Amino acid sequence: MKNFLVVTFALIAFYSCTLTESVINATLTNTLDDGKEVVDTTYNNKMAYLYNSRDINVPLDSSVVVDGKFTLKFKPDSSILVYRIRVDDRAVSVLSDLAKMNVSIESIKKAPNNYNITGSALNDEFKKFKIAARTLESKFGALLDGVRKEYDSSDPTVYPEYKKAETVVMDKFKVAYDSLNLEFVNNNKDNELGIYVLSDWISVMPFDYSKFTLARTDSLLATVSERVRNYSTVVKSRSMLEAVELTSLGKMFADFSGTDAKGDSVKLSDYVGKGDYVLADFWASWCGPCIGEFPNIRAAHEKYLGKGLVVLGVNIKDKKDKFEKAVEAQNITWPQICNFDNDEAAEKYGVNAIPFIILFAPDGTIIEKGLRGGGIENKLAELIK
Repeated sequence: MKNFLVVTFALIAFYSCTLTESVINATLTNTLDDGKEVVDTTYNNKMAYLYNSRDINVPLDSSVVVDGKFTLKFKPDSSILVYRIRVDDRAVSVLSDLAKMNVSIESIKKAPNNYNITGSALNDEFKKFKIAARTLESKFGALLDGVRKEYDSSDPTVYPEYKKAETVVMDKFKVAYDSLNLEFVNNNKDNELGIYVLSDWISVMPFDYSKFTLARTDSLLATVSERVRNYSTVVKSRSMLEAVELTSLGKMFADFSGTDAKGDSVKLSDYVGKGDYVLADFWASWCGPCIGEFPNIRAAHEKYLGKGLVVLGVNIKDKKDKFEKAVEAQNITWPQICNFDNDEAAEKYGVNAIPFIILFAPDGTIIEKGLRGGGIENKLAELIK
């Protein structure tokens, strides 16, 4: 017997001048081995939630499942590209097509893309894109896992060979990834899917998943509709890429401000451009890989302290209390710049993935970005004799 979530989008519009409310009527069902579909009541009294997929902490609406059914209401919002419906371990993401549609999905834990939608051609294409993207990620992820098993990236003596092997795999992935995204953008130049693909595509460009430059991005944007080009997430992604180019290797540092571990005001320029190399580590308390990088950061701090290197933490997208607990738990003794109330540091350097480690020269120019593992010691040993 297969479990499915079947959702019927019954969009009920109440007009003054604009659409003010939509309603989702949903039925949970089981499909038996003989193909017969029955209402699934095993989720009765559980909560069903509707989210903006980019903010799954605050539901747009919620409802109790009664007799295998529930209703969710929401006000259409042009800034929300993808909605997410969740009931316990079942979930589905749909583009904001707002067409009348039926959605069925198996347990998200078992098969995140195993769902069907009728009544929305746009969501059919959305599903095809997600499956194609996940297939690519799985294929090249397995290849990268093989590289990581073969080389110990934390060993400075092995790191160059590891990086070389990793680059070979990533270069092939970039070609395939760009080709997939370009296909879907070209086929969806004036709809939500085009916006979704383009926004995410541009946002990962700075992190070496593709070979895009700002000029190439603008060339691509010229081929899509004005609506897609000016959509907020596309504009934001382009701004991020622009920030990356403005802070590329060889460029002078971009200053930003924040507070130190004691809560006093501080700027990046208080450390950078003062005659020492500066290793700046962008991190957050909730980021596992950031915590995993601390041994390498600490080793650099202890080895080169007083020898021409300043290690600096840049805490972003974090909460003050969690930051303080992490500092104590990890015994962080190097200085910090924190952005608890804004994203200035991340925006200045186009950071959307952490840890993100930058090395600044004594004069404030940017020497290296994206250092990790044994690559940190290799670069410092090369520069600081």
